[in-house]
Amino acid sequence: LLVLDPDGPAGAASLGRLAGRHPLPATVTAVTGNAEAAHTHHFYRLPAGVRAVPRPLRSAPGFAEFPAVDVKGSGGYVVGAGSVHASGGVYRWEREPASIDDCTPAPDWMLRLLCEPERTEYA
Repeated sequence: LLVLDPDGPAGAASLGRLAGRHPLPATVTAVTGNAEAAHTHHFYRLPAGVRAVPRPLRSAPGFAEFPAVDVKGSGGYVVGAGSVHASGGVYRWEREPASIDDCTPAPDWMLRLLCEPERTEYA
């Protein structure tokens, strides 16, 4: 999976500007438990052999003008629905998915600009 994680109003504004440059198809979305400010997680499905590189979006080449949005992927994590945030809010799905197949496939621009081939590392 590749998850876009906008942080509060600044992240929502960045995500809106991003949608003006690149298609952001509707997908499975979770609402975080932060009771002080609305936050969301947008889940996109990746093809086999591809991994999202976890980092702040603005650190990816060509995305400096999009602060307060994180890319979550291999080696990163998001807190799951049903968890309780330190503020007391509960993480929840906007509409609970039946399976990972409910996540929209990541658009080509995400694959090209935010992902890399999956690594096979052995200890």
